[in-house]
Amino acid sequence: MSQRASLSPKPSGETKCQCETRPTVHHNSFFKTLCYRLLEHAPKDTVFLTKHFEVKERNGQKERLANIRPTFAYKEGMRPCPTTTHHYTMTPTTERIQNTTGMSEPSSQTPTLYQTHYVPSIHKTRYLILNTQLGALSWGEVDGGLRETGVDDLTMATLPSHALDVADFFPVYDPMRMTKTAYPRNDTSVFLKKQRILRNDTFRTDPGQFRILTRNEVSICELLQRAPHPNMAKYLGCETTDFTGIDRVTAIAYEKYDMNLAEYAAKDLLEFEQVPAILSAVENAMQHLHSLDIVHCDLQPLNIFLHLKRSCASEVEVEKVVLGDFDSALKVGDKIELKHATKNWWPEGVRYGDAAETKIDEHSYRQLKPWLIQRSCD
Repeated sequence: MSQRASLSPKPSGETKCQCETRPTVHHNSFFKTLCYRLLEHAPKDTVFLTKHFEVKERNGQKERLANIRPTFAYKEGMRPCPTTTHHYTMTPTTERIQNTTGMSEPSSQTPTLYQTHYVPSIHKTRYLILNTQLGALSWGEVDGGLRETGVDDLTMATLPSHALDVADFFPVYDPMRMTKTAYPRNDTSVFLKKQRILRNDTFRTDPGQFRILTRNEVSICELLQRAPHPNMAKYLGCETTDFTGIDRVTAIAYEKYDMNLAEYAAKDLLEFEQVPAILSAVENAMQHLHSLDIVHCDLQPLNIFLHLKRSCASEVEVEKVVLGDFDSALKVGDKIELKHATKNWWPEGVRYGDAAETKIDEHSYRQLKPWLIQRSCD
């Protein structure tokens, strides 16, 4: 039998709610590992630590210590109450810990690197950090590159950051109108689409548009889920994250495809014989959208996705063609306000503020045939 710590209330004065503010405490690496296991196997309705790491010097050697920041412990569905005086202590129990995953991982409430974007003009990488325990979102930039994966907690703690309002970027999850994905984050058959928040300065000048784009895309996807079509990208629900008791949509889950049409052509895989089938699939997808009074508004090779199969060592066949990426999509008659296709795929004379019409997609589709023929013959 192994021991684990549980939360039990320490007798104190009047109690108003089941939450606490914990003081800053320093622990060694052994206790850090213990914290990971406690958070992984604790009851679902319990939250009891936020982890943050700092470096201390000891005998000339750098040592990583866990610095437990002031945080909250509370029952699921209750809001943290920073003014409460109720306290908890950690006491040992003899309940067995069963590791169903076979490995111990940091809690999802650890600050995580949500997105990175390299800006060549200034030779810097911008990044977004989520801290769900504090309901916080921040951004920063560093010289050179920074990967979205493989950044440890120590590096995360030392990155410079500037606060953003999480409500500007991620819409609140609405269980009456949205479907939560059942797929785990590490499922290789799933693509988690995130808004490209850092590609320009819009995240500082007009951040609310990212929340609107995500919410609109989910709305279109939910409609398409009720009217499926084989040439539409398969929507698998919303990826949500709990920010201090509020579920927000941080990504949209789609079936993962091998590559988009632009990548396929760039790899010199496109054959002239494949052009009719690709055009037919895209036309079918477009007509299905229009039958539902939806205008895609961004019909171009970057948003046409392919499932491939290798027939032999040197030949690749297109098995399936789908149209995806619906953050620009609008209902017929809605105003075009936030995003649309790039210049080569957009009809002249249609501007922001105009009403969305099916002729926009029809123009984009007409550009696709010469684009495919040219690249299949190069």
